[in-house]
Amino acid sequence: MSTAPLDDVLTTHLHRCGGRCVVRLRGELDTVSGPRVAAALDEVLACPCAGAAVLVDLRAVSFCDLDGLRTLRAARARAAQRGVDLTCEGCSPLLLRVAAIVGYRELLAAQE
Repeated sequence: MSTAPLDDVLTTHLHRCGGRCVVRLRGELDTVSGPRVAAALDEVLACPCAGAAVLVDLRAVSFCDLDGLRTLRAARARAAQRGVDLTCEGCSPLLLRVAAIVGYRELLAAQE
């Protein structure tokens, strides 16, 4: 229900759907935007409204580098420490392939 511009390249949109929080990212997830995405995800994870599941929707992400994948992987680990299941959805085939190559297959495993 909120939209937060992270910079000129990436925005987030947060809403509740079926008992989970959905965080939609739009734009580029990379070295520059990664720290802001991490902070936004941490804010969601700290909120009691997050519940037991957070979905990161990547359908509108036009670019994601290794630092972007690292950001998502670290957020997933922090979520697990809080007992929250953080999953990613809507990845492009290229992003799935890159994740597999760098050994982050488990991050996006639900889409294979």
